[in-house]
Amino acid sequence: MASYSNELDNQKARVGILGWFRDNISEGSSCILCGKPSDFSLHESEWLKKMADSIENESKRISQEPIRLEKDVENIRRHIEILDGQLTELKKERVLLESQSEDAEKARLSFQQLNQFIGRMQQAIASIEYSDASSEISLSLEEYKTQLSAVRAKIAKYQIKKNQDESLLLISHHTKGYANHLKLERSNSKMEFDLKELMLGFYSTDSPGEKEKPDYLYEIGSGENWMGYHIAFFLSLHEKFIDVQKSPVFSFLIIDQPTQVYFPSADTTSTYDIKKNVAGSGKGHDIDAGTPTLSSGKADTPEDENVDNAKDDNRVSDMVTSFDVDVTKARRIFEVLSQSLKSTKEQYQIIVTEHADEDVWGGIDLIHKVADWRGDGSDSYLIPPEWMNIAGESTSPQQPTEDNEDHPPGLEKETGMGMESSPQVSSADTLNQDDSSPDLS
Repeated sequence: MASYSNELDNQKARVGILGWFRDNISEGSSCILCGKPSDFSLHESEWLKKMADSIENESKRISQEPIRLEKDVENIRRHIEILDGQLTELKKERVLLESQSEDAEKARLSFQQLNQFIGRMQQAIASIEYSDASSEISLSLEEYKTQLSAVRAKIAKYQIKKNQDESLLLISHHTKGYANHLKLERSNSKMEFDLKELMLGFYSTDSPGEKEKPDYLYEIGSGENWMGYHIAFFLSLHEKFIDVQKSPVFSFLIIDQPTQVYFPSADTTSTYDIKKNVAGSGKGHDIDAGTPTLSSGKADTPEDENVDNAKDDNRVSDMVTSFDVDVTKARRIFEVLSQSLKSTKEQYQIIVTEHADEDVWGGIDLIHKVADWRGDGSDSYLIPPEWMNIAGESTSPQQPTEDNEDHPPGLEKETGMGMESSPQVSSADTLNQDDSSPDLS
């Protein structure tokens, strides 16, 4: 860059005398050799003027280039610092994960020693040349081969155990991340999946230096914890299965009514209906209109009515606040489902059947509403009435009664589903990469 700039300065110096030529050459000037009128000098001076202007513009552009280059260099330097910081964080996380298990560190050292032993054995076998099968060397060689086969078998078992431990460690790490988002209890504790108990264990100590002991999921309690940890663990499992080549596990996960722990209604009331009932329960202050109350025999005064109305308003406010809190918690469920699909680049599908309406799952990425099985009409039932009609043709015809004359046949106890009536699921929300259903064939 510097040499090019110097060359431009030399060019500018060469055409510096151009101003003197332009001042002393006019139109119709004569040739200095023959004396005839000629415009050649004027044309040449114009050409030199253009060259001088071009050199001047190029010189200005070059003078600005170092500033641009410095900005580019500074941006690249900042980007390198960001990447270096991310690399440092990853190294710290790796060291933390490795330090969490001393047994894994010992196993890795043992694995290295076994590999070294096998290498020495193979080298010794390759260096032995023998001709007599019954010789002492041949017998020793067969013994070495037997020992080598035994060591390889042990290594194979260890490798399986090593892969299993690493997989469980990764699954537990992801489960903990989802549990933190769901704000579950003990989500900050050390967490491991116990293969013998088939249960998540949370490790803690009562005093420093004491051996850690697990508290299993069923010991923690709370329906919210039970539901949340199951969802977090299932998502982590599927994320691991996706990385396994030729995995026998289907690439979809079906979840039924995960928000029921927050809206434990005996019927199929949707969250929209619950919100409407809660908001309307304060009108006229008739929350306890059907509940008998004790009376002192005196007529209520206006002051007493104001106190009762204030209590009713507080109860309605508490009900609305509690409902909003439950909706926020339920919404986190669908947020972690979306996070899992994003982290796997939508390589598997999640199907959710749920009573909750869009105030719980609406506006979350990758959610697609497939069907709504709530309401009246033949198209609004989870089990189509024509299926039940076909099934009824092979049995005795159903006689209409007062109880079932307004319902499609087969949607009462005759379904054989162990229910008083068929479930009217409010919505089926599918979180997937496209609108197609998984091919189960």
